[in-house]
Amino acid sequence: MPPQRKRVWIQDPGPRHWSRVLLNIVVTSAAGGLLATVIASFFMYHILSLGLPKIDKLADYRPNLVSEVYDRNGVLIGEFMWENQRRYLVKVEEVPLKVIQAFISAEDKGFFSHQGLDYWSIFRAAWANLASGEIKQGGSTITQQVVKSLLLTPEKTYTRKMREIILAKRIEDRLTKTEILYLYLNQIYFGSGSYGIQAAANDYFGKNVGELKVEEAALLAGLVQAPGRYNPRAYPDRALGRRRYVLQRMYEDGHLTDAEYKQADATPLRIHESNDLNREKAPHFVEHVRRYLMKKYGVDRVLKDGLRITTTCDLKLQRVAHEAAVKGLRNHAKRQGLLVVPETVARTDWPKATEQLKRRNDLKGPTEVREGLVALVDDVAGVVKVDLGGPLVRIPFAEMKWVTKVERGGQTKAVAGLTRPGQLLRPGDRVATYRANAEGDYVLAAWPAAETAFLAMDIATRQVLAMVGGKNFDDSEFNRMVQAKRQPGSAFKPIVYGAAVNAGMTTATVFADTALVFADNWRPANYDRKFRGYMSLREALTKSINTVTIRVAQAIGVDYLVRFANRLGIRSIRTGDLSMAIGTYEVTPLELINAYAVYASGGLLMDPVFVKKVTDRDGQVIEEAAIDNYIQPAPPLAGVPDLRNYNDAKFQAAENPETAAPDRDHRLAEILKNFGLAKDQSPTPAPTPPEVTPTEEEPDHRTVQAREEGKIIRRQVLSPQVSYIVTSMMHSVATEGTGARSNALDRMVAGKTGTTNDYADAWFIGFSPHILAGVWIGYDQGGKTLGGGESGSTTALPVWIDFMQTALTGETKEPFAAPAGIVFARIDPDTGLLARPDSPGREEVFIAGTEPTEYAPSASAPRPADFFDIEYDEE
Repeated sequence: MPPQRKRVWIQDPGPRHWSRVLLNIVVTSAAGGLLATVIASFFMYHILSLGLPKIDKLADYRPNLVSEVYDRNGVLIGEFMWENQRRYLVKVEEVPLKVIQAFISAEDKGFFSHQGLDYWSIFRAAWANLASGEIKQGGSTITQQVVKSLLLTPEKTYTRKMREIILAKRIEDRLTKTEILYLYLNQIYFGSGSYGIQAAANDYFGKNVGELKVEEAALLAGLVQAPGRYNPRAYPDRALGRRRYVLQRMYEDGHLTDAEYKQADATPLRIHESNDLNREKAPHFVEHVRRYLMKKYGVDRVLKDGLRITTTCDLKLQRVAHEAAVKGLRNHAKRQGLLVVPETVARTDWPKATEQLKRRNDLKGPTEVREGLVALVDDVAGVVKVDLGGPLVRIPFAEMKWVTKVERGGQTKAVAGLTRPGQLLRPGDRVATYRANAEGDYVLAAWPAAETAFLAMDIATRQVLAMVGGKNFDDSEFNRMVQAKRQPGSAFKPIVYGAAVNAGMTTATVFADTALVFADNWRPANYDRKFRGYMSLREALTKSINTVTIRVAQAIGVDYLVRFANRLGIRSIRTGDLSMAIGTYEVTPLELINAYAVYASGGLLMDPVFVKKVTDRDGQVIEEAAIDNYIQPAPPLAGVPDLRNYNDAKFQAAENPETAAPDRDHRLAEILKNFGLAKDQSPTPAPTPPEVTPTEEEPDHRTVQAREEGKIIRRQVLSPQVSYIVTSMMHSVATEGTGARSNALDRMVAGKTGTTNDYADAWFIGFSPHILAGVWIGYDQGGKTLGGGESGSTTALPVWIDFMQTALTGETKEPFAAPAGIVFARIDPDTGLLARPDSPGREEVFIAGTEPTEYAPSASAPRPADFFDIEYDEE
């Protein structure tokens, strides 16, 4: 029989015992779970930390910045930026307290108390995201927004959010609140291409951040959450609602009093009109500077590095130049009876168009030309009513009768039998109008039809003060001053006469103004189709005689003339024929104007200067227009003919009279009076040439040094004496010849007109002792006529005079200073020889050693001029 098992009774532990066991289990599990969580968190933190950006780079915060362009007096005229991203750095100390409080209330109330994270906001956002099944809210503090903007990509994932939290804590450990705020206020995006608080203040309100009012600060602070949704230009009601929300938060946070809140909330929304500064003030000038800098420094440096670019532009003179040029184009169109009608505005677009007109016209004076929109054409009453952006104004039919042809859509039609305004205009047409006086009727003005180019520079420094590349940059960005090539016509003649004087001829050298016929049946004629017989070079240039100019070119040789033009900086001409002498070979306006500057400066050649100074974002100068004191002598010009004592008039000189040659010095006052030459006969001596003249291939070491220092090099390409002689000849043009209208200035000036075949181009280039300016007017279609009578004197010169009236304000009637080596003599104008004591004569200026030594024939002897008592007309 098997042994019996002994029963063992286990006593029931009771409820209290089981609870202790359960507690142990829970505690153990919790501890294990916590440990596991800590371990998992450690590994997760380690994994998430891999590849995180370094916080150190925030200490050297160098974002893309706008490069700002200023005129010579510190007026902002342009901006260069990368992909329309506008940002300017501003210090926190420069931001008003109310502006900072607006952002704190709108974006991160606890910014100054938390350590980078707002845990309640994170929890609230996480709950909302779980409920929606997608990431909608971020709960980001200002510190986290800095992380998102500067250190991480903007995608919405939980992994990126965890990395953002880690980096936010690190930033708080490394940077002060002020440093974090600095990054935030300069980095955040406000829409419309504006990054940072300063760009936003400028874009939306047209002011600096330090000038922002409470309601403006609230609007900007409200934009950060959703710049597109709350854009005040596109959605003003949404923007106002968001502004009210921020103001309420500021009030609740104690940043605004009740009165301040109510006043700010009641303020209407006023948004600054968005504009493109580069197109507003000096568009062709700014664009030329941009191209120059991009070529020299590259895209990134110019568009991203926050350069401060001080140009040579004088904004006041720039405006005067543009207004004078457009006025000249209007006057040209009106003389030709041409009414250009721009594209008609559709009636649905009238409200927007009239709003723009009001903004533009409000800036105009009572008698200035304004742009308007035709609202009503009343043929019965004979009146057109025009909307200038305010009350309608009347243009009587009598003020439209100058129109003989109308251009619409590029098609020009003559107006036959003009009897009513409806033959010219229709509702929606854009017109130009002005008031002849403050109380008179409005007059129909002409829209510019032709094109123009204008440039003015300081002669001593070649700094360009104003440049107009066309009548309207919005219509055409093509810069006719530097990019177009046009025939200069008679404006090229000073180059021809300069070459002649450089070869030994004088202002008194005589040539025949007679008919010319060449083998190819080319028959060059003078402007007035008349011939005048023998005349001096001075008279020929003064009267712009074509035949004499061509004979001079024959005498000096075309090859030498080309080399001489090149020496003065005209590079467009590399070869030529005799027609080049009267301006048939194309040049850019800029190079021709700069060639005149050689004469005006005593023979010095320099490139035109558009940029005065460039500094980087740290204030370091990277370019400055400093002129080197050393003047580099140019290598001798090869192939210069020796034409001393040349005279085209063949006659027998008289023997010396028994009386001694008349003293020339006592007649100096007379010639000074006639030609306005300098009274100071102790001029600065010509620069001393070096012992060994450097060649183009082996430049002088001082030139190399100047280039290394970035200084502007002046090259003595022409003697001061030759330059002075040509200047005195052009002074005669400006006072007695084709440029005589410039006498209205009552200043010492010199210059030359230019007109090409069929009146296709009109020029005037002229200068005072300090300022040089040139103007071209014509059509872009080469050869298209400006119309009968539209010569350089009629069309271009008035523009130059209008500009110089302002440019020369305050400048005395200072003479052109004569250099050493200039002498004066009384000559016989018919022969170019010394005038006899008993004969009429004219004082003339010479380079010492080139003045005539023989006397003209006696009054009873036959003279060359006797053969030209009649005028010959071209058949």
